[in-house]
Amino acid sequence: MASFTSLTRISGLNSGMDTESLVKKLMDAESIRYNKMKQDQQKLTWQSDAYRQWNTDLFSFRSTVSDMKFSRNYNTFSTTSSNPDAVVATAGPDAIDGIHTIKVSQLAASATVKATGVKFDVTKSLGDTSQGSPLAANDKLTISTTDGQGVSHTAQIDIKTTDKIGDVVNALNAAKDTDGKSLGIQAMYDSNLQQFIIKTKSTGAKTSINITGNDATLSTFGLQNSSRYASLQDTNATNATLKLNIDSTSFSADMLAISTKDSQGKVSTAQIKIEANYTVNDVLNAFNSAKDSNGNALGIQATYDSGSKQLTIKTNEVGAQTSLSITGTKDVSGTTLDALGLKDASDMQSINGIDPKMTVPVPKIVSGTPLNLADKLTITATDSKGMLHTAKIDIKATDTIEDIMTTLSSAKDSAGNSLGIQATYDGASKQLVITGGNTKLGITGSNASLVALGLKDPASPVSTISTTGVDSVITSDGSTVTQSSNSVTLFGVNYTLKQADDTKDITVNVARDYDAAVKNIKDFIGKYNDMLDKVYKAMSESVDKNYQPLTDDQRQAMNQDQIKQWEDRAKSGLLHNDTILSTLYNKLRSDTFSTVDNGSVYNSLAAVGIKSNGYLDRGKLTVDETKLREALQNDPEAVRTLFTQSKNAWKSANQVDDTARGLNSVKFSVGSASYTVTLDPNDTTSKVAEKINDYAKSKNISVQASYDSGTKLFSISSSLGQDFQFTDGASVLGNLQDVSGGQKGIVNRMYDSFYSAFQSTIQKAGLSTSDKADQSVVGKLLKDINKRISDEKTRLTNVENSYYSKFTAMEKALSQYNSQSSALMQQLGLGGK
Repeated sequence: MASFTSLTRISGLNSGMDTESLVKKLMDAESIRYNKMKQDQQKLTWQSDAYRQWNTDLFSFRSTVSDMKFSRNYNTFSTTSSNPDAVVATAGPDAIDGIHTIKVSQLAASATVKATGVKFDVTKSLGDTSQGSPLAANDKLTISTTDGQGVSHTAQIDIKTTDKIGDVVNALNAAKDTDGKSLGIQAMYDSNLQQFIIKTKSTGAKTSINITGNDATLSTFGLQNSSRYASLQDTNATNATLKLNIDSTSFSADMLAISTKDSQGKVSTAQIKIEANYTVNDVLNAFNSAKDSNGNALGIQATYDSGSKQLTIKTNEVGAQTSLSITGTKDVSGTTLDALGLKDASDMQSINGIDPKMTVPVPKIVSGTPLNLADKLTITATDSKGMLHTAKIDIKATDTIEDIMTTLSSAKDSAGNSLGIQATYDGASKQLVITGGNTKLGITGSNASLVALGLKDPASPVSTISTTGVDSVITSDGSTVTQSSNSVTLFGVNYTLKQADDTKDITVNVARDYDAAVKNIKDFIGKYNDMLDKVYKAMSESVDKNYQPLTDDQRQAMNQDQIKQWEDRAKSGLLHNDTILSTLYNKLRSDTFSTVDNGSVYNSLAAVGIKSNGYLDRGKLTVDETKLREALQNDPEAVRTLFTQSKNAWKSANQVDDTARGLNSVKFSVGSASYTVTLDPNDTTSKVAEKINDYAKSKNISVQASYDSGTKLFSISSSLGQDFQFTDGASVLGNLQDVSGGQKGIVNRMYDSFYSAFQSTIQKAGLSTSDKADQSVVGKLLKDINKRISDEKTRLTNVENSYYSKFTAMEKALSQYNSQSSALMQQLGLGGK
């Protein structure tokens, strides 16, 4: 036995006795109780570790059981698409098998601002003169976005001449609104494609991007504003004809919007692309082959007279209702409309407001003074029903601001309907206020007129680039569906849309996959068998009494391998006949053998081909795949409920009359939520059931109460799959008791059994993270034995010190005797010389 003190002792000098050995032998006898305590302490520590490992194992397998609650393990489907490049289908557990016809008319897209032909040297600053369109001055851009849910965000970013294009991209991507929320946009620049793109991360028609900044700044990034687009229109002719003088045969890359109206008043629109390398003949071909979105020709004809250098575009149909308009980029030297002679033919600008009210400063206007303007203005406004009205007014050179206000306020459309707008002028603030249109107000006129009226600021033009996303549009089995994304779920089948082609039908076949369901169930049964076997081995493992925890002396006499082999044997049977494991084992066997009240012949595992082969298998289950597949084919819903049914039920143990119950309220809980139903003391038993049902409906919880006047029994149940408890009023309603056993599916029973065992291991030994504050059963035993060991060690230390004290006293007496004897011998002359 090792010493209980740390003192270094030198003994036996006078007696010649091996004091250390003598004390050790004496202490070995004294330490028997101490060693037994240490062994008990080690056993408890091992037992605590074993319980905590089971705690982890039970929690892990409970998660496996929990996953089997989901319908996807039983309601399995396979899907095939006739065109997987266009539509990929995935069936969920709620799908309906059958053949579906899908047509994708349009894919959902994000709101995207895209500028092409924008050349930046990514290594240089935006203000560098070598850039294609250098930034002239520092500026700010305001970005407003709307996500797929219609939620708007606005942020402002600084653009500096010293920034590189990468800095702008990073600033846009990191932009947040005043609440610190991301704008939900993605900006990028590709130097190879020379494209600058800003797009919303979400898709759908609700998404939008609005970018507001000075025209010069927007132009640097290749962004053009709709209000800087020119329009040339010709109406009310025998047939609509546009004659343009072409000053140059050099064109710029551009998109032209063409709008026509035939003699019946039908409007058609198309876009044509003009490339920079086009010849005049290429332009003619582009106009003459223009088609609308339905593939119908616009019915226009373009010709060119090389002598007069005049391009003529006219409608094929004649009549007063025919019209033709072309819209394209202007205000930039060398653009397509300049080359087509549009700038000389007409200088039209459009100001389109998204707000029904415009307030603009007009500093140059003096009340009562002629404006010296000669122009026509086109005003558009929407009424309360969303109907668009358009009127044209003449402005004469002698008109004053008061004349223009009168003309605007009295404007009527061609049908004689008032536009419902009002124009006023504040001489003090020099502001022209135009109010009208329930949703939109627009004014189109010459650039000079708009500037003079304050509707355009020539000194510091600020523009807004606006774009919106689009929804996906599909037709499923004849029904049209619109979604904000390209992932659409219909009747349990998720369709991932990849390509749009409204001329082609895609066939999607949804069929039950019985093999997958059989595999899921069989795999689970295999895992269950492994766990059941593990439980049985742990609780039935015998204790080897010949191997006890090693004492300190025994441990010192062994090497590490010998210690490990010994302790492995000593740990055997730690949980022999453990009540937690034996209870779990017996409960699991009961869970799997009992029937489930699911209203089907497939109400037990045996009925679907899953059974135990008897005592020798110790409850482990085998699966007859043929019989299980047959059950799935005959009644897949019954097989699912056999495993997953989660109904909780309480029922009267005693009969109760349908008379006043004298209750002011009843209380029940579902999971962690508690509910109180207010009652009247005069409410009868059936009335209590009725009020509980009304309350559950108002709270949208799946709880159902009923009273059977024949059996005179009250019952209440929940199918939420959570623990259900009836807490107040149970005794008054015939002593309600939990009768959920037969209502729960096999998996839910297992889940409850594993959860109960899991909680028991916590009570027994705590969690793996438990510390000195552990209040578990084993934890308290360890605390107790640790204290007793400490007390015993103190006692042994005192005993050991006592033995050494006695031997020291003996050595001291012998020393004194030897000294006295030596002196006496010398006095008698008997000492040595």
